[in-house]
Amino acid sequence: MAGVVVPLSDRLEIELHPQDAGTIDVVLGEVPDVTVEAFNGPATFDSQAERLVIEGAQGLDYRIMIPRGAALVEVLVGATSIFRLESDEVVTIARSVVAGRYQIAFQDIR
Repeated sequence: MAGVVVPLSDRLEIELHPQDAGTIDVVLGEVPDVTVEAFNGPATFDSQAERLVIEGAQGLDYRIMIPRGAALVEVLVGATSIFRLESDEVVTIARSVVAGRYQIAFQDIR
């Protein structure tokens, strides 16, 4: 497992590179910071001002933990927005698994 913790700021964009397999779980929780974990292989995390770029091997699974009180966090795969939290409003193409947890497979992202 590889991972990174990013202190919460006013805005954060998380970009993952497209891949043929694997899943992304986005979880809203009572946590102070944004946490991203990659499972099943190596990943690199490039943290910049208001942006986190993640590259990994094909077939990785990711879990992204986002504080419920975040002002603006957006998750993209390439240029496609798959999840956006803005002031407690969620816009996503992922399916809701349970309250506060969303999941999408990379192969379902178009």
